[in-house]
Amino acid sequence: MSDKDLRTALLAQPVPDEHIAEERTWETVRSAYLAREPVARRRRVPWRLLLVLAVAGAGVAIALTPPGPAVSDWVRDRVGRVQAVPVEPAKPAVLSLPAPGRLLVTSPEGVWIVGEDGSRRLLGAYDGAAWSPGGLFVAAWRGRELAALDPEEADFVHWTLTRDEIEVARWSSSGFRVAYLSGGSLRVVVGNGTGDRELAAQVSPVAPAWRPGREEVVAYADATGRVVVVDADTGKVSWRTAQALAPLALAWTDDAERLAVLGERQIRVFQAPKKRLATIRLPAGAVGSAIATRPGSHDLAYTIFSPGTGESAVYLLDARRSRTRLVFAGAGRLDALTWSPDGALLLVGWPAADEWLFVPADGRGRVTAVTNVARELDPGGTGTASAPRVEGWCCPAEPG
Repeated sequence: MSDKDLRTALLAQPVPDEHIAEERTWETVRSAYLAREPVARRRRVPWRLLLVLAVAGAGVAIALTPPGPAVSDWVRDRVGRVQAVPVEPAKPAVLSLPAPGRLLVTSPEGVWIVGEDGSRRLLGAYDGAAWSPGGLFVAAWRGRELAALDPEEADFVHWTLTRDEIEVARWSSSGFRVAYLSGGSLRVVVGNGTGDRELAAQVSPVAPAWRPGREEVVAYADATGRVVVVDADTGKVSWRTAQALAPLALAWTDDAERLAVLGERQIRVFQAPKKRLATIRLPAGAVGSAIATRPGSHDLAYTIFSPGTGESAVYLLDARRSRTRLVFAGAGRLDALTWSPDGALLLVGWPAADEWLFVPADGRGRVTAVTNVARELDPGGTGTASAPRVEGWCCPAEPG
């Protein structure tokens, strides 16, 4: 089915039957960084990136270091004894993406599309957004409004709806449904804006995760911390986990066989019906923060943060074998864990450094760093805007 046919079918689809508080220490450091006096940049690799790459080259997970020494002591003890991997000098702007596709990014200005060539277009003053499959549409929300936007046509809105405060939305793998959190409940609407209805009441504030495939099956966390897998059209529950602390994030592997549940202290991997395949314990003193599915594989990337050291690490998890591998580590909290469409690169956001890092997943090749991203997506601003959040990395634009 062509993109044009899918778009037509989506718009004609009938109605169906019917995450730890910010640690005060890190906030102080981050605030001081953002309030620093700007200095001219020299053509060299930033010290932050050298630190990160030195750690990665040594194969040492920062999150596993003793929590007692200060970060500066840790740096003095280790930097200079390891060899950094090759890197590209940091670029002063989002000049281009190192892999095909487009980024969907939320900044204080609103939601942007960043093209492969670095071109940027503001879609509107929304609080968040999500791609549809193939990048045909964008679901965007602000306050009590959810809208379906056309990423190729400026100011073109396919439909809107108004409900209680909307927190997050996710498009199904088929493209025919959108699940969103509103007023503490989980709701589902057909991709053409019709048939909006409540699927579950009193759920945890965790983004729902659609299982890959044509069936409209979605996983969510209820108010008791149970993870529930349900058919979004019939409401029939396929399976649910035992009651637990509310998870931070949910992610299906790309083959639709396994569901990873990220918690503050562990990752649980399930296979239907409800079989727990593995439990990956996070390092002592570290908490989970984000997880993302690698396209075309059984892998997932996840981030951890150690409040005691103020350091983060990114790991790759092979959900089939329950094996993990360190791919990146650095000081401060990391976010924006996003895969390139081909699964070769992992985009890691570094808010305090105002940088995006493009990390090769196989551990080979060069890390590409892009800096000043907040200023780039805050035109006319002072340069002290909060860090942009990458919502997704999708396919190239349709041919004209």
